[in-house]
Amino acid sequence: MSRLRVVIRAFTLRRDAATALLLAHQLEERGCEVIVASGRDFTRTMQYWKPDVAVINTVGQIERCAKLAPDASIVMLSGEGANSK
Repeated sequence: MSRLRVVIRAFTLRRDAATALLLAHQLEERGCEVIVASGRDFTRTMQYWKPDVAVINTVGQIERCAKLAPDASIVMLSGEGANSK
């Protein structure tokens, strides 16, 4: 069985990078292959790496993720200010 592929989008360096790296480490310890992608690398990673799971932090990325990797599960990890009632 192949390992679960996870891409984590780290949109803002100061806010998102530390959280993304901690999450990536936890997932790798559980046997996942993980890429933490910047906004610049995210599209290319989604298209060519074909992840099983995409972790995003902005609502605006949901539709884009669905188009780039239609078979991937999309997980929302809210950035600051993105929490709704």
